[in-house]
Amino acid sequence: MEMLKVIENLFLATLGIVALAYEKTQKTSRELIEKGQILKEKAEEKIQETFGKTFPTKKDIEEINKKLEELSRKLEHI
Repeated sequence: MEMLKVIENLFLATLGIVALAYEKTQKTSRELIEKGQILKEKAEEKIQETFGKTFPTKKDIEEINKKLEELSRKLEHI
């Protein structure tokens, strides 16, 4: 049971790290755009290249967490 909790925490930590990197990339891109050092389209293109076309939303993360909790409850009865 404890192993599932470790996996869940690792998964959530990974999502958090990716979210922070994504936010930092967006912030840096906005700063470069404001300074006129890169075009908005080029910044958006680089973000998409780095993070792919889809990025988990808060709703996605909540749904995954809910499923992990359900799985955890099921495993407690085994």
